[in-house]
Amino acid sequence: MAVRNLFSLENFLDEYSNEPVKTRQETDAYFDFEAICSLVEKKLDIDWNDADDASKQLKLEREKSAIIGYEKDVLFYKDKIREILRQNKLEEASFPSYYQDIIDAIFAELYGLAGISPWAYDTDDKYKLHRQQKS
Repeated sequence: MAVRNLFSLENFLDEYSNEPVKTRQETDAYFDFEAICSLVEKKLDIDWNDADDASKQLKLEREKSAIIGYEKDVLFYKDKIREILRQNKLEEASFPSYYQDIIDAIFAELYGLAGISPWAYDTDDKYKLHRQQKS
């Protein structure tokens, strides 16, 4: 009796794809990261909901400045994120490898820098080279 090779979609995709198929563990870790981002966002929303109109306006201005990259305001939100992680014992949680640390990761995901993170933080060699050539 001849042994038949069973088709494996995962093996097929690994063989013909530029990127290997993510394991369940990698996928679960990313979903855990999404849950952490959601938790942090909800905690930050509590501050928003408790604020009066004048305070909300100040918060909006600070948030906009953080998104633009003003260091003082970026650090303000990163400190808030750090505190929420500490309170929930999540400082060592998994995060996508293209970020430097979990605080940068959550800040980027919540405040819209996710798409430019490798460029902004010079974590990808091609961006490092391009930026060095411009200097």
